[in-house]
Amino acid sequence: MVFSLLLCLLIPSGNGFLTPSVPSSPFLSPSFGGTPLSPSCRSRSRTRTRARTPVSLLAWSEPEYGECTVLSRASGSGNGSLSVVKVDVGERGVREFKVPGQYVMCKSLEGGEGEKAGFYAISSPPGNVGDAVDGNGDGDGNLDASPIDASPIDASPSSSGTTLEFLIKDAPEYISPGQKIKMSPPMGSGFPVSDKLLSLSNDFPTQDVLMFACGSGVAPIRSVIESGILTGEKRNLSLFVGVREISDLAYSDRFADWKVKYGLTNIIVCVSRGEEGLELGEGVDAECYSGYVQNALEEMGAVVVPRNTGVLLCGMKGMVEAVSDICVKKGVTKDRCLTNF
Repeated sequence: MVFSLLLCLLIPSGNGFLTPSVPSSPFLSPSFGGTPLSPSCRSRSRTRTRARTPVSLLAWSEPEYGECTVLSRASGSGNGSLSVVKVDVGERGVREFKVPGQYVMCKSLEGGEGEKAGFYAISSPPGNVGDAVDGNGDGDGNLDASPIDASPIDASPSSSGTTLEFLIKDAPEYISPGQKIKMSPPMGSGFPVSDKLLSLSNDFPTQDVLMFACGSGVAPIRSVIESGILTGEKRNLSLFVGVREISDLAYSDRFADWKVKYGLTNIIVCVSRGEEGLELGEGVDAECYSGYVQNALEEMGAVVVPRNTGVLLCGMKGMVEAVSDICVKKGVTKDRCLTNF
């Protein structure tokens, strides 16, 4: 399966920065300013820019696994293909999760060296909001870059303060409540948001952040959103979520909270097999688009001021490459098109 993390494979104004003139765009219309949007799907172009193939994994060194306990497993989508899984990883396991976008490797307890590990992005935010925003709680926007302890985790069931959450597609049977599993410490560098989007490394602040995810790829994007790292400044935060069918959609119950609490301006659900008039369902605070994520990006004019735009991507390789290509061609700096691996 494609794991939402690697396989996935977001500007302040009024702070003395010059704001260039902004071209006309649907993203500046009232329907993208926080007013409730129509739940009906627009009929859009369905041109596929690239084949949707999974990311091929490079050679991975085997980590040291620890023993952890699966606390719960619940359906994460309407059709049950996605599961919300909570795992007790112990205090150190939670402590080593420093940056949104990190992942773990997982095996069954009885699995030997020949068992293929699962790669799963962590969907919950790291630590509390203060720690997540800067990694050390001082609110300066600089994530803590201290080395990650890669020794085994080993955890027994305890409090919720030792829990990590995952969104897993077609989760294996051994990931069941009460089961012991082998799990690595949090791995990878995650999304380099502080370095690439919150700094002035490209001379211009990031005022518009576009987030793109397909399927379970929304897991590490949720971690970024709920970490609060992009919240609190006058940024335009837009999320494009790609699914084949509406029944594949995860976290729709969180959309309203993401807008109110974390400042998302727009949430667009792109249904690749959706037809005109398709509805997301009552209470889903998002717009519906019939077609692919990359088509929505171009047709909605989401890239308004390229030099002030940052991009986060997680999902199928074809989507990630197509969206990156479109954004770069429109003038977005290439090193502000970020993946979590």
